[in-house]
Amino acid sequence: MKDLKSALSAWQNILRIEYVISDANVLKTFQQATFATSQQIPAIIRPANRTEVQDCVRIANQYKVPIYPISRGKNWGYGSSVPVQDGCVVMDLSRMNQIVDYDEKLAFATLEPGVTQQQLFDFLKTQNSNLFMSATGAPPDSSLVGNILERGLGEGPYGDRFQYVCGMEVVLPIGDCIHTGFGRFADAKANRVGHWGVGPYLDGLFSQSNLGIVTQMTLWLTPYPKYFQSFYYAIKKETALEEVVNTVRDLKLNRLIETAFVIANDFRALPLTQQYPWAESGEKTPLPEQVRKNLRKNFLGNSAWSGSGALYSNSKEQGRVVRKLIKKALHKQVDRIEFFDAKKARLVQMKILQPFIKKFFGFDARTFAQFFFDKNPQRGIPITEAAGLTYWRKRFPVPTDINPNRDQCGLIWCSPLVPFDGKHVMHALKIIEEVVIAHKFEPNIGLNCATDRSIMITVGIVYDREIPGDDQQALNCHNKLLEQLNAAGYIPYRLGIDAMTKLPQPQDDYGKLLQQLKKTLDPNDILSPGRYDFRNTWPD
Repeated sequence: MKDLKSALSAWQNILRIEYVISDANVLKTFQQATFATSQQIPAIIRPANRTEVQDCVRIANQYKVPIYPISRGKNWGYGSSVPVQDGCVVMDLSRMNQIVDYDEKLAFATLEPGVTQQQLFDFLKTQNSNLFMSATGAPPDSSLVGNILERGLGEGPYGDRFQYVCGMEVVLPIGDCIHTGFGRFADAKANRVGHWGVGPYLDGLFSQSNLGIVTQMTLWLTPYPKYFQSFYYAIKKETALEEVVNTVRDLKLNRLIETAFVIANDFRALPLTQQYPWAESGEKTPLPEQVRKNLRKNFLGNSAWSGSGALYSNSKEQGRVVRKLIKKALHKQVDRIEFFDAKKARLVQMKILQPFIKKFFGFDARTFAQFFFDKNPQRGIPITEAAGLTYWRKRFPVPTDINPNRDQCGLIWCSPLVPFDGKHVMHALKIIEEVVIAHKFEPNIGLNCATDRSIMITVGIVYDREIPGDDQQALNCHNKLLEQLNAAGYIPYRLGIDAMTKLPQPQDDYGKLLQQLKKTLDPNDILSPGRYDFRNTWPD
């Protein structure tokens, strides 16, 4: 029988009373997300190390109290820090924020779950390191480990981030601890550099799952190139997108482009520079088409879609050759393509040249250079601008301390995976745009090209939670979108807390296997029940 009172007392004995939180105001902040939720959190526990995590898990088993681990709770648009099911005590791992190991020559860092993007970025700077991480559009104070375990995407050569980690330390649901790969051997020299270890590969069991709590992970880093270039291209006609997608795929398959990047529509690009134009739209939503065209003209050089990328070269000569090949492949399909290296980025930002630069480029090249070079995530730099898209429909400016949960911003992500093929992309986009516009939202779409053979489409349903009825309308939009994409065979690669039961029925015994794993590893069902376990497909 569940005994919360006894569990809280036992947790206080091992963590100290200040790290077992039941204050109603604090609990309320952890129960907030960027969409409507009803789950109640009875308490928050904050262990500081792996031993305390193990002790907390054993207590949860003893008193049959479910726990829901989070790294830092910045999973905006997918559920923030809210558990999938009601009544789970949140285990906040943000106190576990140590960079445990680092090696410049072998290019890795070993992290605890509370380590943020900004923390690792700053650490590498203090080390005068020539290495950089794959940064995401998530805020600088978001967890690296948390995003990677969700199989989140970054930018740079290691954008498919889960592919570039190894050596996990994991607390199992009964309190035991294991080390994946070679980590179980005391003197294994390849612990931080070997993916697979020897025997069954277990790391995947602990991503998008509720089968363990990852307390350490080794992340591989990228050496900074001798010559770096970023590039930007604009597509004015929607009809050109299909061929651009096919060309970019071929460039990736042939290793001319070796970085992850995003091809964004105007509704993904515009929130980087401004918020919803309430006056120009006459207070109407979704955005009227003429206003949309005006915004494209004034801020995006008339582009309906825009793409970006980066080149990492060992010399200027190599970089120039690759740049020439990419220009040759894309110049007939895009309306503009611009490359920035350090010299050009400095040049277009010189104040004295601004009138000539604007006339030549036809848009504010200074801002573009700042965004696509100076603060480019392709260089491992964490940014806040992308997280600001959650404020698109808010009527007050984006604050410096971005917190969409607190500010009642509405955001729900829907993230189907499609083949890296223009026809599939256009088919999926047709479904997305029709459903989102029918529900009176702007189709905020990014084509995340992290791998060579597939594209993760991220669709942001962005709204203002303070407008009555919009929470339900956004949820209806998300559910309809998921239903139609599933029916077309475009299954999401990542799920929010409300979507765990909304996948098609499996055609095999996958649910049976998950049930057996869960019941074996977590016999008391105390670890994140309902999270990626698809228990609605279990035989029993």
